[in-house]
Amino acid sequence: MDSLLKNIVLDLVKSIRLSKGLKVYAKGNNSFEQWMQIAVCGSLIRNGVKEEFIEVEKNFGEFRLAFTADDLKGNYNAESLRGNAEFNRWDQGERDKKIREKLKAKEVVEKADWARVLNEILSKEMQRDVYEHFAAGKANRVALDNETENLLTRALGTGICLNQKELECLNRRLLEIIFSKEIGKAKNFYPDICFVKDGKKCAMELKVLISQGNGKKTDLRQVSKDIAKLNLCKDNRAIDQGIVLFGIFPCKGEKTFEEWATQNDAPGRKGAYGTIKDCLELKAKGEFAFRNGVPGYIYSGVLK
Repeated sequence: MDSLLKNIVLDLVKSIRLSKGLKVYAKGNNSFEQWMQIAVCGSLIRNGVKEEFIEVEKNFGEFRLAFTADDLKGNYNAESLRGNAEFNRWDQGERDKKIREKLKAKEVVEKADWARVLNEILSKEMQRDVYEHFAAGKANRVALDNETENLLTRALGTGICLNQKELECLNRRLLEIIFSKEIGKAKNFYPDICFVKDGKKCAMELKVLISQGNGKKTDLRQVSKDIAKLNLCKDNRAIDQGIVLFGIFPCKGEKTFEEWATQNDAPGRKGAYGTIKDCLELKAKGEFAFRNGVPGYIYSGVLK
């Protein structure tokens, strides 16, 4: 993997010299990031990586059932996700033990804490009466897709046990409907590039960052989100290795990048940089310059 990423970075540095810097950004469209994906795919092929990851890529959506803070809507407090009398015991008391007691003690609880608790109980079977009450509600049944309705029917059957992944799928969908104003629908995560190297399934996320301005879509915080998604896929064994590669400009090398990453002009950037240092192992880096003289820096790393 080390030599592969070094070759990819070298190829990118050579190719970027032919580009025109900031002018490659079409209005409202990150065309440079799309160009990078094509360039990296070409580099992979030149380095002998074959296209044999299509089937696994299609299955990525299955592993995005777990909750993240971004899935939780609005402000959360002690009354969040309580539900009415029919659904109040859907979590079998786990919220009270792990969240509400902290809130009552006036401890800080982030949405990420709520997401962790939800994920801990996502694969556990709810009390049967919760499933029964849900099935009895006509509006609830109408909101279900065919696959989830089938899982609910099986969950209510006699002597039928759903496996862990089926329970996660059923419970996630039911919670999205019961708490539609507090929980967003699961979003499939499809990495930018998927490939197999030395028998290992690899997924790569690419980002282009701009060190000037304060755009959320071109800031380091997007990279930290990619790391969280790749870690989730790795934890669920959808992939063997996650790779992050990003280019930033204008930027005169690694030192300038670190200075920018630790500035306080954008909320969360310093924390995102901490996530990168904690979660990624640097494999290859490089400095480049566009044809119009705009300098930049490339970083690539793998999940620790």
